[in-house]
Amino acid sequence: NEKATENTNNLNFICNSYYDVIKRMREKDCREICKNIDKAKCLYIYGIGVGFFSIMRLRTEYLGRNIIIIRLRRQQLLAAACFLITAILMSMQDMNYGFAQRNEWVVALIIGCILELYTSWRIPQELSKE
Repeated sequence: NEKATENTNNLNFICNSYYDVIKRMREKDCREICKNIDKAKCLYIYGIGVGFFSIMRLRTEYLGRNIIIIRLRRQQLLAAACFLITAILMSMQDMNYGFAQRNEWVVALIIGCILELYTSWRIPQELSKE
């Protein structure tokens, strides 16, 4: 019994030590990854993505005469403009120029997201009525 208890305690100690080592390695790896992220690269990737998204929104046409869908379409274009403004405000903060030196970009992003969510919910409703 004493030998079995001692083996169990040793096994628990080894497992706990192994778990602690893995936990520390994960925390260290996460910190290293976060240190190596270049904010400018992320900003460029976001800007390119928003640019293509805005081009896609501009090229999408609605040829019908439903006034509600035309209004919702304009709101989609406004949301795309908000996303572009977000990229500009982010670059102002990251590159230290202009008036936006804090997190003003968040406001433009939230407005764009709300408009995009609202229109993506309402347009299919209106199209099903036609």
